[in-house]
Amino acid sequence: MRRLIRLLFACSVLGYAALASAQALVTEIRGTAFIRVGTAPEEALVVGRKIPPGALLRTSSDSMVVLGFPDRQICVIGESSTFRIVDYRFEAGQPENGQVSLNLINGSLRIALGEIGALNPGAIQVQIGVATLGMLPSGDSNRTDASVVVLGGPVSVTVQEGRAVVISPSGQTQQLDAGQGLYLGPDGSVRRGNAGQLASLIGQGAEGKEILKQLASLQGTTELMQRTVITLASLLPTEDIVSAPVLGTVTTAGTAGSGGGGNIASPN
Repeated sequence: MRRLIRLLFACSVLGYAALASAQALVTEIRGTAFIRVGTAPEEALVVGRKIPPGALLRTSSDSMVVLGFPDRQICVIGESSTFRIVDYRFEAGQPENGQVSLNLINGSLRIALGEIGALNPGAIQVQIGVATLGMLPSGDSNRTDASVVVLGGPVSVTVQEGRAVVISPSGQTQQLDAGQGLYLGPDGSVRRGNAGQLASLIGQGAEGKEILKQLASLQGTTELMQRTVITLASLLPTEDIVSAPVLGTVTTAGTAGSGGGGNIASPN
């Protein structure tokens, strides 16, 4: 009996260690960014830093951070953004049991889902300002690539690949397929259309122009994300169920910027 108890304890410790190691990795930083873990003081973020669940990230103006996750999910946090990894659970070989909960408090975010999203899209939840972003099965595509901008009250979402759903504070659900976008106004109004239509719908005022600028900036990050794909491939096992995503350059609104620059984390 004692041997059995010791064996069960050892298994539980190993299982806990596997889950505890499921942390995001900072693979790219442009400009200046900061991290706060728990009640510890805020400190400068550096390439190669592991980000535990619960951590709060903040980027300065003209700054950007790219995160790679153990299931090959990739997140790009845009300038002047506040972002929290609420919960992230992943165990190699069992991605269908994983869980992803993120919160874009303000600013912009591009997210390309990994194995968890491919096998269990219902396990993905992203709080985007006052709304919630969820993922749906995307048919032949094993991934979803979406961009979000939160400017105080207004929220804008565009989907480059896959399918997503946006849930408003009132509980109203809006499904978005690849190439579609949505603008949720502070009064609860919804405008939607393809890339060109969305640009014409929201791009007249200063607020709309800022949203389009942020979206265009996110679309210029494809090269940064590709380098993160390479970094994760060097760090993670190759026998995983879902291979690393191949990212394409798709512009949802405005003109995409250059994807160069940044520093890549060492695989050591």
